[in-house]
Amino acid sequence: MRRDMQEVLECIDALKRERIAQLNIDASYVLLRLVEIDQMNAADIFSADGSLNPLMAWPAVWRCYLSGFDMTKMFEGRSDEREKGRFPEKIKCPDKVKNLELIGKHINMQAFRDRIETEDVTPND
Repeated sequence: MRRDMQEVLECIDALKRERIAQLNIDASYVLLRLVEIDQMNAADIFSADGSLNPLMAWPAVWRCYLSGFDMTKMFEGRSDEREKGRFPEKIKCPDKVKNLELIGKHINMQAFRDRIETEDVTPND
């Protein structure tokens, strides 16, 4: 490899290490976030009667990782006292199967390793 190309690669590596240090994000951080998503429980955002709790009553993990939601406009009350409200109609949650796959692919777990090496342990007679 040419010397100037090697210097460029070393510079890129140094900048990557600097960015990781600044953000304090590493493989463990990513794995912890994936585990948080995996442990999300829909029961945490619903009340006992099955209605959706107010957004601010949701656990932080739900507020942070919600992929999106559609709101519907509804009216409450009668005639002149009617008030327009907005209520969640659809909630888009993170893809739990994809999330579990990402956890399994984590470098320390290798749960979905493509190639499995085996060793012959039969005794030689």
